[in-house]
Amino acid sequence: MPFVILQANVLSNEAELLDSGKTTPFNWAYHLIDKKGISFNWSPNAANINTKFARFRISTATDVREPCVLEVLLNKNNFKLGEMDLSYATYLQVYELQIPQKYINDVLNGGITLKKIKGEKPIGVFAANDEKISKVFKPHLLLYDNIKTNFDELKRTLLNREVYQPFGWMEGVVMDGLQVFTGHNPEANSSLYRRFKQYFTKDGFNYTGLYNTPIANTVMNVETVLPFALYAQYHPQHPSLNEVIAFCKNHTDKNGVTSDDPQSNFPIIKTEECYTVSYPLAVIGNQRKDNQLINLAVKNLLARSSALADSTGIYQRTDGNGGRIYKNWSRGVAWYLLGYIRSYEQLKNHQDADLLKKEIIRAAKYVIQFQQKNGMWYCFLHEPETGLETSGTAGIAAALKYGYQIGVLDATAKSASDKATKALKDYLTPDGLLTGTAQVNKGGEILQRSGLRVISPYTLGFMGYLLAN
Repeated sequence: MPFVILQANVLSNEAELLDSGKTTPFNWAYHLIDKKGISFNWSPNAANINTKFARFRISTATDVREPCVLEVLLNKNNFKLGEMDLSYATYLQVYELQIPQKYINDVLNGGITLKKIKGEKPIGVFAANDEKISKVFKPHLLLYDNIKTNFDELKRTLLNREVYQPFGWMEGVVMDGLQVFTGHNPEANSSLYRRFKQYFTKDGFNYTGLYNTPIANTVMNVETVLPFALYAQYHPQHPSLNEVIAFCKNHTDKNGVTSDDPQSNFPIIKTEECYTVSYPLAVIGNQRKDNQLINLAVKNLLARSSALADSTGIYQRTDGNGGRIYKNWSRGVAWYLLGYIRSYEQLKNHQDADLLKKEIIRAAKYVIQFQQKNGMWYCFLHEPETGLETSGTAGIAAALKYGYQIGVLDATAKSASDKATKALKDYLTPDGLLTGTAQVNKGGEILQRSGLRVISPYTLGFMGYLLAN
């Protein structure tokens, strides 16, 4: 094992709780951190551990809707080791601070304290003392001696470490990557079924929605639909799919376009929905031999290519006033390509299949021109100042590779994907997580252009595509 995870013990923490009616994912235990702070130490033998490198980690249990920063202090003398920026975090994100080498022994011997120094509301992190919580999400130190990384640990993390994500597009991405991986690794199927059991029951489904709200048997929004694309391939008659169908039909406007605000004069549509709406509809339609759903899937794809993509760029969304924004945002581009390609695989016998294929080829060619010499893409493809970004790179690379594998794209796409995969290796942690991802999109374009980078484990799903040989 190239690393050791040293679990934390809680020394002090105020017993503050979430508001009534709120919950954490899977009802996992949590600690709320405010300006008073929370202190940790490690096992009694921690002082005898020798290690060259250490990273302190926590994981988020609450939906953060504001700038939020924690400072990390030595218990020994209150010396400040650094800060952790958790601004606009979602659940189940992993945050880490590289411990300076000269302070590793002080951390091991005396522990650390976290205090919130920016943000109005207490932030929740998963607890140290709940056996139900996956180890990677508990407060811990990651200890290791070799900074070289490889994809073997990422595979193990994807398959066996139960790194769950929020139900919706995030968990859907991981499920999707695992489903692609199942043809190459039998363990992927077992991992996929474990994930299904976290959310689906015999006759329904439940999850934690926005603002730590528990939700049962209800589709929250268009981005929530993606996991059903995977579940439908294994359980095509499950009652939950009826809720998905009803949601999509009830959120479709007179032009046949599905969105969260179909009654608006200018409904907001996004590239995400190529992946989170059209793809699930195409799968369910095929499984149930329902041409109405299949046609709705095609209608939504074509509506988004018409509104959001042309020779000037790929725009992530319309703005509600007839315009469009987020030009060439790499993660939005990934949704577009993946959605089109995964949907096309289900729709290749449709009368408009040639239109879909033509757009995939056009969009892929447009996107490949922005790939950098090192294999990466910028956060906004055409804006170097926004910095290299891993989720967009991994998502685009996944789409290009899969498009090649199903015979839609040529060897140029495969070459670009291989180049990106090689580049992403430099962003791996020793235990198989991917760093360098722009935060989830709750802070607007300003945050996306700010250079803030985090660990969002949903990116493991993209890597599932890339590691499937």
